[in-house]
Amino acid sequence: MREASARWLAFLDDDDLWAPHRLRSILDALARKKADFGYCAAVSVDEGLRPLMLQPVPAEEPLLRALLQRNVIPGGGSNVVANVSLLEQTGGFDESFSFLADWDMWIRLANRGRPAPVPEVLIAYSHHAGSWVLSGDTAVSQDLTHLIKKHDALSRRCEATVDLVEFDRYVAYSLWLAGRRRKAAQRFLGVARDHRDPASLVRAAVALLERDLVGRVRPAQRRPPGPEWLRRYRASEIARVT
Repeated sequence: MREASARWLAFLDDDDLWAPHRLRSILDALARKKADFGYCAAVSVDEGLRPLMLQPVPAEEPLLRALLQRNVIPGGGSNVVANVSLLEQTGGFDESFSFLADWDMWIRLANRGRPAPVPEVLIAYSHHAGSWVLSGDTAVSQDLTHLIKKHDALSRRCEATVDLVEFDRYVAYSLWLAGRRRKAAQRFLGVARDHRDPASLVRAAVALLERDLVGRVRPAQRRPPGPEWLRRYRASEIARVT
């Protein structure tokens, strides 16, 4: 970000994928809405780039209040395209965060700028054994505490608080999707204990017994087909390897 000279900045983690036309689609939406930052829908994928679940784009209103409750912009740090001047006003990424720097940034962007959501699935968000949630629970919890304290005044003004149950479930599901079933079960048990959530006891048991989250927990909902650009890319990767 410090070296960038263009008007817009886009972020991409090294284990995620963009659609070939993603930047064009978001830049067009930014121009139409005269917005300051844009984002799109995403699909979660496993290590083989097979779709796990679709993550719809959040509405542009009331985005700030929604972000103060949970990180509703899908795709981790790989989603947002933002105006450089807005990034400078908000101070960029807060490097005191270990894992939630993207969520913190999106809150600050939504507080100062106008969003432009694009409903098309233009990101493949990877879940694998090296995902950030596989780091220690202590670091994740410290980041969450830091985020809550940092935005306390804004949260009170918007009458919104972080959904702790949703956050803990998200971490547990992410561990499950990454194939860390025992760790996911432990996290679900923590949700059941800390938030008196009996459904998480069931999820803990299923996490230990079943490998396929999408196919087993919700058998009526098969793996989503995923966007055509992802199917073409995966086919090309398979062909290259074989």
